[in-house]
Amino acid sequence: ESNLGFKLFQRAARQMALTEEGQRLFQVVSTSLSMINTEVQAIHRQCLQGVVTLRTLPSLGLKWLVGRLSDFQQRYPDIELRVEAEDSSVALTDGQYDIAIDLGHGVYEDLQTTRLMPEKIFPVCSPKLLAQEATISTPADLKHFTLLHDVTAWRDADDYSEWEYWGKTIGQDDLDFSKGPTFNRAFLTLHAAINGQGIAMGREALINDEISTGQLVDLFPDLHVKTRNHYHLVYARGALDNPRIKALHDWLVEQSSVDAQDTG
Repeated sequence: ESNLGFKLFQRAARQMALTEEGQRLFQVVSTSLSMINTEVQAIHRQCLQGVVTLRTLPSLGLKWLVGRLSDFQQRYPDIELRVEAEDSSVALTDGQYDIAIDLGHGVYEDLQTTRLMPEKIFPVCSPKLLAQEATISTPADLKHFTLLHDVTAWRDADDYSEWEYWGKTIGQDDLDFSKGPTFNRAFLTLHAAINGQGIAMGREALINDEISTGQLVDLFPDLHVKTRNHYHLVYARGALDNPRIKALHDWLVEQSSVDAQDTG
């Protein structure tokens, strides 16, 4: 007030009110702050406009991602999301995406990662296969059945990695898992199992619907094995400085957290 040369407040014992001059300044400051807030919001909206390319594993895209995308579009209507599906045999170093979802150990040269969720695997088959064939009561009984294999189970996997890892983890590494037809997509393997063509290795993130609807049976509910691999978000250094990429990154992390809470 001494610098301004006039009073801003009328002061009483326990009260304070604006003077006429104070009220005039209040209106100017209030209007200015409102204009600043409006401009800041406009800048934020502009930063959240444009294209973001997400690369995902085909089966995860089909079974986990696609059904959730409407939520992202409602939150960020001005972001044009482009989803591309490539399996784990394709390198993640070509820079043809803004952010990728991959299943692996989480170490990628010159790239940064955020861990999303673990993966558990377990044998599944069609109920009609159980009705036609001998009863399966222990893992040792698997030797009597055709095993179905996903050859792109995770990065650096070979044709029989899923089954061999599961067998070794539960102490059944004496079984021969290197037999049966192979597929280069998890959803093809699962559909073969649904059609009664053999026993597939189910993945927790991909198979809840088929289990809950009875299309597939979880053969050994107490023998779910957590793999050494996790789903990761993979992106270039500094990519999260882009508000659009950061918005997609944070949304994907949120979605995986919701799943973790649902499964306990």
